Amino acid sequence: MSHFACRCGKTIIMIPPSDNAGYVVWDCDVDLSIESRRKEIHGFLHAISSGQREAFLRYFYGSSEAAERLSRITDADVIEDILSKHDRYTHICYRCPNCSRVFIQEAPGSDCYQAYSVDDN
Repeated sequence: MSHFACRCGKTIIMIPPSDNAGYVVWDCDVDLSIESRRKEIHGFLHAISSGQREAFLRYFYGSSEAAERLSRITDADVIEDILSKHDRYTHICYRCPNCSRVFIQEAPGSDCYQAYSVDDN
C-alpha cells in the first residue's frame, strides 16, 4: 500500500477514492482534458458501430483483462470509465486529515507532490 508521511507526522494513505483524496485539473487544461475524453468516447462509439467493440475494450482496459470480465462490461460502464480516468492533465491531490495540509502531484503520473499548508490567519 502506498503512503507517505505528512510534516505533522500523520501517515497519508494514497488510495483514492477516499475522504482525503481528490483531483485537480488547472483551468488552462480543462478544455484539453474534456477534448481528450470526448475523442475517446467518439472512438468507442465508432468501435461499436464498426463491430470493433472488443478490440477497443482490449486497447482501453489492456489486453491482460480476462475476456470473461470484458464481456460483462456495459457500454455505460466504458463511458463512465473514460470520463473518470486520469489523463495527462489530471493531478492527484491528498489532504492530511490531521493538519489539512494539501499535497498536489507536481505532474500527472508523477510520484512527486508539492505540499501546501493552511494559513493561520
